[in-house]
Formats: sequence, structure tokens, C-alpha cells
Amino acid sequence: MRRLLRWREQTSELRRTEVERIRSRVRSELHDERLALVESEVGPFLRGVLDAGELTSDDAERARTLGDALRRALVEEADGVWLGDVVSELHDADGLVTHMDDTQRAVVDAACASLAHRRTVAIVQRAAGRAHFSLHWSRGGRGRLGPELQALLRIVFPGARVHLGARRLEFEFDVV
Repeated sequence: MRRLLRWREQTSELRRTEVERIRSRVRSELHDERLALVESEVGPFLRGVLDAGELTSDDAERARTLGDALRRALVEEADGVWLGDVVSELHDADGLVTHMDDTQRAVVDAACASLAHRRTVAIVQRAAGRAHFSLHWSRGGRGRLGPELQALLRIVFPGARVHLGARRLEFEFDVV
């Protein structure tokens, strides 16, 4: 036990740095994806409308669809609904992940980033005044939750349960 505590103390700064590096990379990728929406779809659409000199009913419908997609992306970023962008599938009907603090988000970002080459499903549900979070990932593919990340998850989310054989991670956090 002392060796683990000593290792934790000695590597705490390295772990924080690595979590921030991974988080920064994931955020950058998400930002690039949102910009790609504008550059690949919105920009050409608007240039086409300008070149045509008129707006058809199909153009109006396309404008509504693109506007909704762009608005959704901006609102998600502003509201902190970040998890849907880093997992394959998110079930969080009550928007509970917005209640995680920055440290908790960074650790979850790091876990999802480490499993980026696998299909991940996150389920967040209200449970007795708290939020119950479970992350499941597919068999095969690259990426894993290494021992350092597992330790970090257990530090940030006391009582976290990591079941590597079942490809499942579970923890609870407070909903303020």
C-alpha cells in the first residue's frame, strides 16, 4: 500500500500533465470537427446560393438543417455537453454530465480518449440524488485503460469500479 501511495505522489504531476494533454487533444479534434461542418457544408452552400442569385424552397430547407446542426454544435460546446462528442453513443436524458467538475471531465475525457479506437457507450442515470455513470466499450480494437488511468479514476471518483474483463467502468458523482 505504501508503494502505491508513494507512486501516486511521485507521479501526480505527470498524470495531471498527461490528462491535460489528452484533454487538449480531444478538445482540439472536436473544435476541428465543428469547423469542418462550416467549411465543408455551410460555406459551399452559401456560395452556391450567392452564385445562383436566388433561394429555392430546397435551399431554405437545407439552410434550416445546416442552421440547426450548427446551433446544436455551438450550444453543446457552450453548455459543456462534451461527452457526446467523445463516445460513440451517449444516453444522458437529464444532461447529468454537465454537473461534473473540470477535474472529473478531464479524467473521463482521458478514459474515452484512451478507448478512442473502440466503440464506447456511456450511460448516465439519476440514482438517489447522485448520478450513476457507466462506460462500456467494444471488444477488439486498440486502446485500453492503463493502470495509471485506472488509479486516477479511483482517486477522482472514490468507489469507481473498473471491470476490464467485462469492458465496463462505473462510478457515481454528485449532482449539484
